[in-house]
Amino acid sequence: MTDDEFLAALEVAAGVRAESSDDAIGPLAHLGHVDHLRMMWILTTRLGRTASRDRAAALLSNLAARHGMADRYHETLTTFWARTVAHAQSRCDAAGIGDLLDRHPALLDKNLALRHYRAETLWSDAARTSIVEPDLLPIPA
Repeated sequence: MTDDEFLAALEVAAGVRAESSDDAIGPLAHLGHVDHLRMMWILTTRLGRTASRDRAAALLSNLAARHGMADRYHETLTTFWARTVAHAQSRCDAAGIGDLLDRHPALLDKNLALRHYRAETLWSDAARTSIVEPDLLPIPA
């Protein structure tokens, strides 16, 4: 699936793009870790650092709500991954998400945020519903 097709499928699944006869892509109901990273890479490449975080937040919160899992959306994790992917992109000229992950394999660690946040901070209600800054190690700019 191309990046355009992937993003279109995600937008359909999140309910921000109407499915039409031109959309030959089924909706994405579940995103794995690499899918989240791919979404962040696509959005950051196209929209820049700040707008990509905002767009990712809207897509992920809508997606979670549409699939009955609104309580699973996590504002701080979305922000962490947006900043982390943007930082990795700024350090190399990756041709795609595969290239970025080859150059920055630490991104594949689903628990990377726990190097920056204490578990009780990251999994708190406050971190789930609003952006909480790291309490162990700053996220590189």
